[in-house]
Amino acid sequence: MRDWTGPEEKKLARLHEKFSIKYCAEVLNRSVISIKNKADRLGLKPKARGTQQIFFAEDIAHMLELADLGFSHSQIGMCFNTSRWGVNSALSKARKYGFDKYPKREEAN
Repeated sequence: MRDWTGPEEKKLARLHEKFSIKYCAEVLNRSVISIKNKADRLGLKPKARGTQQIFFAEDIAHMLELADLGFSHSQIGMCFNTSRWGVNSALSKARKYGFDKYPKREEAN
């Protein structure tokens, strides 16, 4: 077991708020248990269950591209820290109502 570095801890904090534990483990080349333990020690809280995931128009476009490339909704959900049902719901709404239903991400100055 290798020690955590400061940059790794910062990267985990950024990833943890948006992505799944499994995805964080893949990116940081750590085990899922290691990620869970470190997140607990750092006081990082997972997204509360039952809260609405907010997607931007760019997220929906990316989801559609991934779906067209053959990725499953479960795989896409791992990228966006949501379930396959969340992806299915978001894509269904996008197909029904278009991208205008979703806000655009503000540009960083």
